[in-house]
Amino acid sequence: MTNVFKTQPIPFAINSIWFGLIQLIDYKLPKAEQAITTPYVGGSELTPKIDREWACQMDYWPEGRYSKLEAFKKISISINRCKATLQSEQYNDLESIVFLGLSYLLIRNTMYKIHHLVIGEAGETYIGFGYDSGDVWIIGRLTEKGFKKT
Repeated sequence: MTNVFKTQPIPFAINSIWFGLIQLIDYKLPKAEQAITTPYVGGSELTPKIDREWACQMDYWPEGRYSKLEAFKKISISINRCKATLQSEQYNDLESIVFLGLSYLLIRNTMYKIHHLVIGEAGETYIGFGYDSGDVWIIGRLTEKGFKKT
């Protein structure tokens, strides 16, 4: 994702960055393994302070926003293989814990490295993540002094 920020800089008006998780279908895989959890990035001029639905209004929607992380694909396939042996709630919990946890770690590490690329006009940029169909988790804010967790 750092390449996306470098090749398609975030406009100054963007005050929140969203790292979403969505399931895309890989038709090359066997049917039971096709749903692949895929991270993507977008940005909003809104902030969580202005509108709690800020992550639903993307004003920065770069080409190449979907990251094809091989690790996410392999983990998705492994979790999908367990689906038949788990109850629906257990499967959803497993998937959420694994991908939300991995996403949090990846985003935090990335933000420390590239915070200077994503400071919005408000002097700070909120960083959030989550599943498109789930809750929004705010990790923190980027300022000129670096990353500040919330």
